[in-house]
Amino acid sequence: LQQYRVPATFFACSQALERTPEIAAAIREGVVSGQNDVCAHGLRWERHQTMSRDAERRAIHGAYDSLTHQTGMPPAGWYCRYAPTQNTRELLVEHGGFLYDSDAYNDELPYWTIIGNNQHLVVPYTQLTNDTKFFRGGISTGQQFFDFLKESFDMLYEEGTTQPKMMSVGLH
Repeated sequence: LQQYRVPATFFACSQALERTPEIAAAIREGVVSGQNDVCAHGLRWERHQTMSRDAERRAIHGAYDSLTHQTGMPPAGWYCRYAPTQNTRELLVEHGGFLYDSDAYNDELPYWTIIGNNQHLVVPYTQLTNDTKFFRGGISTGQQFFDFLKESFDMLYEEGTTQPKMMSVGLH
């Protein structure tokens, strides 16, 4: 990504970055240069569905503060590790520091939703163009993954001549 100056959004678990300062430093370097941004991927690997509203609020604030400290810039977005709760979006809007969340699989394009009296941006996440296909057995080689991504891009590029399109690629 650095070699070709490809911008990236890093979905980062704050506790994982605390434990790997060299990765945090590399992300920070890209954030400072304006090449990268960060989407908070939780305080740690935990299920928000098991949390009380106040515990989830503390986890969101903790992840935000930690990632801001580690990367030099607040995370732009939020994505729960194991899916959001009925409170997550409301808590993100209440926090006020997030531009969007990616806790949706229901569309291919970003969209606005109303939370309370506020507009809130949702940037859907996809499992389609995601390297989790390796884990699930749908793809077994890098070339197969590349071919799938290229075919997806080519289709979206062609369709994009008449309507907006977006492609995200999840790499773990």
